[in-house]
Amino acid sequence: MQTSTTKRAFLKSAAAVAAMQGAFLRSPALAAGPMSDAEKWTHAMAALGPRITCGPAHRKWINFLADTASSLKLEVTRYPVPVRYWEATAWSLDVTDGAGKVTEIPVASYVPYAGETSAEGITAALTDLGVGAADNYTGKDVAGKIVLVDKIFPGDRSTKDYIGPLIATYPPGLDTSRLSLVGRPASGGGNNISALIAMAKQHGAAAAIVVLDLPPDAAARQFTPHQQREISFPALSLDRVQGARLRALMAAGPVSAKLVLQAKRDDGAMVDYVVAKLPGNGKYKGAVCLLTHTDGQNAIEENGGPAMLAIARHFSAIPAAQRDRDLLLIFSACHMKNLSEQTDPQTFLKRMQPAIGDSIAMIFTIEHLGGKEWLVSPDKSRYAATGERDMWILGMSDNVVLKTIALEELKKRNFTKLLVTLPPRNLYGEGTQTKNDYPSVAAFADGEHLLQLWNDDKSATDLIDFAFMNQQVAFFTDLTGRYLSAPSF
Repeated sequence: MQTSTTKRAFLKSAAAVAAMQGAFLRSPALAAGPMSDAEKWTHAMAALGPRITCGPAHRKWINFLADTASSLKLEVTRYPVPVRYWEATAWSLDVTDGAGKVTEIPVASYVPYAGETSAEGITAALTDLGVGAADNYTGKDVAGKIVLVDKIFPGDRSTKDYIGPLIATYPPGLDTSRLSLVGRPASGGGNNISALIAMAKQHGAAAAIVVLDLPPDAAARQFTPHQQREISFPALSLDRVQGARLRALMAAGPVSAKLVLQAKRDDGAMVDYVVAKLPGNGKYKGAVCLLTHTDGQNAIEENGGPAMLAIARHFSAIPAAQRDRDLLLIFSACHMKNLSEQTDPQTFLKRMQPAIGDSIAMIFTIEHLGGKEWLVSPDKSRYAATGERDMWILGMSDNVVLKTIALEELKKRNFTKLLVTLPPRNLYGEGTQTKNDYPSVAAFADGEHLLQLWNDDKSATDLIDFAFMNQQVAFFTDLTGRYLSAPSF
C-alpha cells in the first residue's frame, strides 16, 4: 500500500533556525557564506515535505515565514481564513482476474479532495470508458462499477497558445518556436479530470481510475487540486504504462478492482494569511506588494516565500527615510485548492481586508524561481531534466511605468529563455485574480515538476538551479527598489 508522503520532521534545533536567520545585509545574490538567504530558506521549507493546504507541514512553514519576517523588524499580522483540510493517508489498487489472481497495480497518484473510502476500500467490477465523454456511456450500465477513463493532453502547442502578447524576449530575438510546449502537458488543455469523474458519478459509478497519458516519472505524485472541482468521488490515477497493463488484463476477461483512498479531513478548518509590512517614509502613497502562496508540493512550488524574505531583508537594512513607499509582503494561504474553496488574494484584499487592498499601489507576484527544465519526450516514454534552465515568464499589465522599469533592469542582465509578456492567456499563478485590479507583474514558470509531491529536501537539488534563483532574486530586489521609488503607476 502506498502512504502519504507528507510525514517529515521540521528542522527544530535553535541552532539551525539561527543559522537560517543569520544577518546578511547585502544584496541577496551577494550574501556572504556558501548559501544565499533564499537558498537556505528554500532548503528549510523543502525539508518539511509537501505543504498540503492546512496540514502540519503547511502550518509549520507559515509559522516560519511569520517569525522570520518579525525578526527582520517587519510588522506581521496573521489573518485566519476558512478552508477545507483534506490530506490523503493511504491509497492502493488491486485487481482480480477471472481466474482469481490478484495483481497490485502501482498507483501514480490520487485525485486530490476526492471522496475517501474506508480502509476496506471499494471492490467492484471494472469497466473501460475510454476518454469518458458522454457518448462513451451510451448503452453501458456502470452503476456501482469502477470506471477506467483517459486523461489526454494536447499535442504540440506553440507559445502563442500559452503566453500573452510578447513585449520582449531575452536574449533579444529569441526564437520562441524552439520553446514550444511539447513536453509540458500540465500547462493545460485536453479533457478535464473533474469532468471525467463528474460524468462517472452522474452515471452511478462507485469510483474511477484515471489514466494520465504521461510516462511514469511525470505522472507520479501529481497533485492538482487547483485545476479540479470538488466532486466527492474516490478516484486514483495511473501512468500510461500501468494504464496499458490494466487494459491488457481486462482484454483477457472480466476484471474486478479494489480501490482504497483513505484521508484525514476537517471541513471547518482555518489557515492563516500572513501580511508583513515594512513602512517607508510616506513620500508616495500606496505600497508595493510582493505576493506569493505558502502551500505547495515541493521546493519550487512554492519558493516565492524564501525569495520575498530575502528581498525584505535587503530593504529592512536600508533606513526608512530612503524608502519612498511601504513594502508589503502577502503570503496567501490556500492556492492549492479548488477555486470554489480557496480564499484567493482578490477576495482577501477586496472583500475580507479592504483596508489592506486600498493601501496597495501595485502587486508583484513571485513564483517558481530557479527552475531546471524537465520535459516529456515526444513519444511520451521518458520524463527527465534536460540540463538547461527552464523557460520562465515575466507577465505584466499594459502599464508604461511597469514595462519601462522592467525592461531597463533587464538590459543589465543576461537571462535566457525569458519571455516578457502582457498578461498570459492561460496562466498568471497566484496573481491571476488581482491582475485586473492593480498594476501588476508576475514572474513564474510551468511544468509537471511543479505539481509533483516530493518527500523532502531532495526536491530542492533536483528541481532548482540556485545560481539561477539567486540571479532572479537579485533582479527582483532591484526591480522592487525601482517600484518603491516610482512616483506613480
